[in-house]
Amino acid sequence: MVYPVQADISRGRVSVLTPVGAALIGLRTGQSITWETRDGRNNVLTVLSVINVVDVPEDA
Repeated sequence: MVYPVQADISRGRVSVLTPVGAALIGLRTGQSITWETRDGRNNVLTVLSVINVVDVPEDA
């Protein structure tokens, strides 16, 4: 989860302003969300860990 300017899906960086990013805000390790894709499939995301943004180098 990153700010939009840092988003890069190929690096696993999801913007907090995307629907999935917004849905993940506030979840804790082990919690999950389910959402429906545009083509009607259901996906599940589970939070594996939470890292404080000040602990992550910008080039990580």
